[in-house]
This record gives sequence, C-alpha cells and structure tokens, in this order.
Amino acid sequence: METVDRADRYARIERWTAYGAVALAVLAGLFLAILTFVAHQACYGMSNARPVCHTVTGGNLLGTVQTTLVILATVLALYVGAAFAARWQTRTRHKDARSTAYMALVTCAVTVLAFTLPAAGGSGFFFLPAMGGEGGKRGRGGRRTEGEMEKRGSASRRRVVHAAGAGGSTTRPSDAQPTEGSEGTPPPGVAAVADLLRGARNDRAPTSAEQLLSDLLDLSPDAVVLVGPEGRIELINRQTEALFGYAREELLGQPVERLIPARFLTSHQRHRQGYVSAPRTRPMGTGLKLFGCRKDGSEFPVEISLSPFTVDGTVLVIGAIRDVTERKALEEALRASERRAYQETAARLTLLQTILDEIPLGIYLVRGFDARLVLANRAVASIWGADWPEGQPLEAFLAGAGTRIFGMSGQPLAGDELATLRALRTQAPVRSQQEVLRHRDGTTLPVLVNAIPLNPGVVGQTATRADAAVGAGNALAGNALAGQEDAGQEDAAEPVALVVHQDVTALREAERLKDEFVAMAAHELRNPMGTLRVYGSMLRRDAMRVGAGETELGEWQAEALDGIEQVTRQLVSLTDDLLDVTKLQAGGFWMQPEPHDLAALVRRVVGRIQRTTERHHLILTGEEEPIVVQIDVKRMEQVVTNLLSNAIKYSPAGGDILLALTRRVADGHDVVELTVHDAGIGIAAEDQAHIFSRFARGANARARQIEGTGLGLYLCRELVERQGGQIWFESSEAVGTTFHVRLPLLHD
Repeated sequence: METVDRADRYARIERWTAYGAVALAVLAGLFLAILTFVAHQACYGMSNARPVCHTVTGGNLLGTVQTTLVILATVLALYVGAAFAARWQTRTRHKDARSTAYMALVTCAVTVLAFTLPAAGGSGFFFLPAMGGEGGKRGRGGRRTEGEMEKRGSASRRRVVHAAGAGGSTTRPSDAQPTEGSEGTPPPGVAAVADLLRGARNDRAPTSAEQLLSDLLDLSPDAVVLVGPEGRIELINRQTEALFGYAREELLGQPVERLIPARFLTSHQRHRQGYVSAPRTRPMGTGLKLFGCRKDGSEFPVEISLSPFTVDGTVLVIGAIRDVTERKALEEALRASERRAYQETAARLTLLQTILDEIPLGIYLVRGFDARLVLANRAVASIWGADWPEGQPLEAFLAGAGTRIFGMSGQPLAGDELATLRALRTQAPVRSQQEVLRHRDGTTLPVLVNAIPLNPGVVGQTATRADAAVGAGNALAGNALAGQEDAGQEDAAEPVALVVHQDVTALREAERLKDEFVAMAAHELRNPMGTLRVYGSMLRRDAMRVGAGETELGEWQAEALDGIEQVTRQLVSLTDDLLDVTKLQAGGFWMQPEPHDLAALVRRVVGRIQRTTERHHLILTGEEEPIVVQIDVKRMEQVVTNLLSNAIKYSPAGGDILLALTRRVADGHDVVELTVHDAGIGIAAEDQAHIFSRFARGANARARQIEGTGLGLYLCRELVERQGGQIWFESSEAVGTTFHVRLPLLHD
C-alpha cells in the first residue's frame, strides 16, 4: 500500500514537472518574443535607415514574417525540450523531483541553443543571422558599422539630391570629394538612387520604395540628370523631358553633350574629363554663364549644381538643372532701367553743371564739419584764385592756396567765424556775411557770403559728382541689383551746406563813391550848421541882457531859438555819424586808445543824458572803484551815448533805464561788462539779425514814426570791436531790450 502511494506521488510529481517545464518554456518564449518585438520596433520605428533585419531580397513585410517565425521556432524549441526532459526522467526512473526539474531546465537550455547558435552564422534567414549577415563587414563586438547601416538604408530615408550633369566648369574647391560613407559607400539618399539605377540597369521592375523615389524625382521643379563616368546619361526625371523636349528613351545612354549647345561641345568635354578626375560639389548660383540646348536647337540660360558620389566603385554625378530664362530677362530689364536712369541723371547733372558754370556767382556744395568740397561751378576757382579739389577740407585748401579771409574790420577771421564753417557746425543759415579774400599774390576780393545748411539726404554719402550720379541712378532704378544700403540713415549723415560767394567789388566801388559823396556833403553841411548853431546861441545870450533900452525876447522868439538849436544839434550829430561811417568804410578811421576809468566815463555820460529827459530815470549800479580799460575815450563816450539815447528814444512811455558795470572772467580773461536795459518797445525777432547793419531800423520803430538814421548801432559795433571788445543784445518785442558791451580789463 505504501509502495502504491509513493508511486502515485511520484507520478504526480512527474506530471507537474512536465507541466512546469512547458510553462517555463512558454514564459521563455514570450520573453524572447517581447525582446524580438522591441528589436523590431527599434530597427523600424526609431531610425530612418533600413532595419537590420532586412535582407537583400526582402522588404519590410518580409522582415515582419521573419520575426514571427523566430518567435514560433523559439516557443516550439522550448516546448519540445521540456517534453523531452520529462520523458527522459520517466524512462530513467529518477525519483528525485528536484533532479527532474533541473534536468528539464538543462534540456530546455540545450534545445534553445541548438536552435539559435547554428543559425547565428548561417544563412541569414532568422532574426539573429540577419543581424550578423555579411559578417566580414561587422564592426567591433558583432555590431554593424555606421557605413554598413547606411549602405543598407531603406527608402524611408528619401532625400532627392539636386545636382547637375557633368556639364559646366570645374572651378570648385579642390578638397571636395565624392560623397561616401565611412567605408566608401554612398549616403542613404544616394544609396536609394543607386538601388533605383541598379534596377534600371538589370531591367528589374522597381520595388515600391524605388517607385516612390522615382515619383519624388519627378516632382522636383528642377531637371535631375545622373551621368556616368563616361559622360553618358544614366537617369533623368520628368522635368528633364519637359525642359529639353526629349523623351526619356531618347536620352538614356546618350552623351550628356546632347544637352549642351554645339559651340560648347569641345570645351565641355575637356571640362567634364577634368571634373571626373577630380570631382567636387558645386552649388547653384556661382556666377557661371551656362546654357542648355533643347531638342529643337534653341538655347536657354541655366544654373547647374553638381554632386559626385560613388556606387560600386564607380563615380557618378547627379545634378540639378534650373531654367533661369525669366530671371535673366528680369535682371536684364532691371539693368536696362538702371542704365536709362543713370543716363538721365547724368544728363541732368551735366545740364545743371552747365547752368551753374554760367552763373557769375561762386556756388559750391560742402559736407562735414571740416567743409569738404562735393561740387562747385567754374566761378569758384576765379573767386578763390585757385582750383579747389573735390573732397579737400576748406581750411586745408586755404592753407595750400595761400588764401586768407578777413572781416570788414580788417582782422583775420578764425575758422568758426567763417560763414561756411559756421553754417555747417551750427546748422543755422548765415546770410550776407561780408568777407575779404586776400590771395597769395596780394590781391584782395570783397565777397558777400550766404551759407545755407541742407538736408544731408540731398547728397547722402556721395563723395564726388560721379558718385552722386551713380547714386542717383541707382535710386531712380530702384537699385534692385546693386544692393545699395538704405539711404535713409540721415541720423549718421554728415552736415551739408550750399555756399554762394558774390563778388561785390563793383558794389564796393559804388559804395565808395557814395561814401565820398556823403562825406563831402556832410562836411559841407557841417560848417553852415555850426555857424547857425553859434548865431542862435549868441541871440539867446543877447536876449537875456535886459536894460539899457534893450528889448526882451518874446515867448515865441525864445521857442524859435530853442527849435533852431535842437535842429542844428541833430543835423550836426547826423553829419558826424555820416562822416564816421565814410571814414570806417574808407579805412581812414583812427583810434587813439589810452588807459581810462570806464566807471567814471559812464557816470559822466549818465549825468549829461539825465539832464535832457525828465520822464526817464537813469540808474547806474555796480563797481564804485575805478575800472581801468584801454579805450579811445571820445569813441567810448560816443558808444555809451548812443546806447542811452536809444534806450530813451525807444521807451516813449518813460520809466527806468538800468545800467550796470560788472567784473567777470570770460574765456580765461578778466573783463568788464556794461549792460543797458530798457522796458521799451523792443526789437522784433525778424529784425534782430541785421540790427547792427547800416541804416537798419526795426519795423515797429518805423511804424511809431520814431526818429533815427539807423547808423548808431552800426557805429557802436564797429567802435567796440575795434577796441577789442564785444557787443550783443537780447530783446523781446513789447518787453524791452538789454545791450551788453564787454571790454578787456587793463592790468598793471
């Protein structure tokens, strides 16, 4: 009984051992299936290259079938191994269950190895053999090298290579070589073209991947031509047929020179042979003038790119050919438009130059803070006494020509005082500035200068007349091809000014004659006026002597004498001013400077002027101590008198006239400044620019019929500047005016 129970127990152990072995085999098979699936996904889903389980005769579908067979074979091997182990345990009558299980597992392992290891180096049918196929080309550790992976790349990596046939020049960098993999094989995109070419050569029907690549080549907008080492056409796309007018059968196997104009055949063959011996990549748009020839013999301009590669040890060239007829026509139309615009602009500039040359005024255009010449008319050379080269700064030209510029006072003008440089540096117009040019030979030329700042965009950054013409032509043509920079960068442009020099020699001569006449008339008037003034004073003095039978003057007689004295005083003052002006213009005005106390002089004049008016109060403030300056006493009294007389005359409502004397330091020098302020009618803004000119009077003064000659301020400026001083003013109409006179102090 005990023996039977033991036998049953062993039988159950045997059955469960067999079941366990089968279950273990199934689990092992599932595990291997999962690994196979992961590998399958890795080779198909994670790369654009061909999967490693792909064979030469198969595609993606065959790889899937192979993987499925591997899974089934593995499961079958494990199941058979487990059954065999259980059967072997029953026959050998092993009673130890643990030994039986061990034996089953060992048998399963041996069975799996028996199925897999022999195939590892065999026919390449299963998954593992496919990974190791072509074992002579494996990388280290049994892995396929990158070159092998790319050589067997699938059609999923589809790159249409645009290249040109063997036509055109070979002027490409010498270091560019045919495109290959790590071991001389072409890259995946070119490998796909190679597969397509092999199928065409072997008259084999294209696979789906090869057909897809062919369709993609046909979709290319450029003509694609594949040329062999002998210069024969191996492959073309549909665009090549449309572009050249040939059927595919008419071009395949034909020399590529069939697509080249006959006049280039000899040179093209030479270039092609040179290119094949040293192939290199050449992109489109390299500036070469290339032409294609259609079947009907018509020529058309093209752009060609070349890309060499190696297939089975043979150098092929694949290229893209692009018809650029429309673009060339557009470029030629733009160039023609540009030429017309240039010619029109040049003609206009020539006409403008001709007109300018006929104008007797010196007219020139300068730019930059150093006043470099841009263009000038013919009269400029005669005014300066020398030719001014274009692009040369003004001061450098003056130094080279030996020309000096003086003001009307006879003093040389510094750079910032020149009208041209002032207009450029201040960007404010300078009008009617009188200058005297002294040439190298000693001759002088008085000129009237007007300098007007212009918008820098008028001449942009042009340096010469020719550059200006080209720039204008490009601007009119739209400059589509010249690539001109944006001319709107006015913030970075240099200042530009138009300068006009007027030779006023004839005017100065007429003015000289006028001054001589005025001087003569003033001199002749001054003597009778002096006599009349003396007789009037004598009558008044005699009328005051009452007694001894003498008759006292009546009231009307006294008023008549007052009127005579006032008129004669005004006439004498006018004649004196006229004589001073003529002397200044004739250069016969002499100063007699001497040290004098300016404060005492001002107090003296203030006291005298105050006695002539009751409605105005002259108030002097400032220094009580002597202020010694080097002045012509008589002429400085004339200046102060004119300033106070104007303050009273142009303040008809009366009020305070404020005077102040102040010591200052200006430009590193000790000076004294006299200010005269009134609250009168002021000077209008439009009159302020020429208020120091001769006979200049404000419009508001004339409207109020305030008497005056317009010579007083002109004389004040001349007298102050000739004594080394400065005079200026600030004024607002209907508010008042303040005049400033600055003189250098005299040190011990």
